[in-house]
Amino acid sequence: MTADIQAQTGQTVTEQAPTGQALTERTLTGQAPGGQAPTEPTRADQAQTEARLTELEIKASFTEDLVDRLNEVIVNQQRQIERLMIEVSRLRQEADTAEPGTFRSLRDELPPHY
Repeated sequence: MTADIQAQTGQTVTEQAPTGQALTERTLTGQAPGGQAPTEPTRADQAQTEARLTELEIKASFTEDLVDRLNEVIVNQQRQIERLMIEVSRLRQEADTAEPGTFRSLRDELPPHY
């Protein structure tokens, strides 16, 4: 929605409604264009506004749920990264403490079922 508002009372305010809705114009004095008294919103306008508000509340709720689930995924991934970093560090220490001249072939080791 866009609005061009003049600073002084009595100036015209132009409001652009979402696509597909009519352009409305009113003045800051509360009168409709041409000096006519403002009209009250109709029941259809109120129902449409209520429907749009309900739709926005539903979207906000789904968005909030999505953000919570994504946050949980990020927390789990960070925990996994920390565990992997500890494992890599441990493996590096084992490699550094191994005797440099000793070569171990995986073919020489017995499989776990023996």
